[in-house]
Amino acid sequence: MGVLLVGCTGVLGDLIRGTLSGDPDVRVLHELSGSSGDRLTTVVHRLRPDVVVWQLDDDRLLAGHPEYFGAPAACSVVTVVSDGDSGSVWQLRPERQALGALSPRTLVAAVHTTAVQQ
Repeated sequence: MGVLLVGCTGVLGDLIRGTLSGDPDVRVLHELSGSSGDRLTTVVHRLRPDVVVWQLDDDRLLAGHPEYFGAPAACSVVTVVSDGDSGSVWQLRPERQALGALSPRTLVAAVHTTAVQQ
């Protein structure tokens, strides 16, 4: 499955990248360093990832931006919030499903589950 990484920086970003790159079923298609909405929408429409993994401080902004979810090429967004102390899955609806505390195992499981649900 194809994954787009957004804002995955620092030690946590390295952990996210390493965890997903180590999974043989996951292919990191591209990485965006910032979270510019216009650039994100363009890249999602061009690459059509199965899942976007987005590291950000607060994921509530996603509720007001369905364009981030890839319509018409719908994809889900797995957020890694703050220092990785929580995460969520956002889908085209948009609807937020809390993941709770994240670990490398739960991150990979969320990416797999989210891609299968589409």
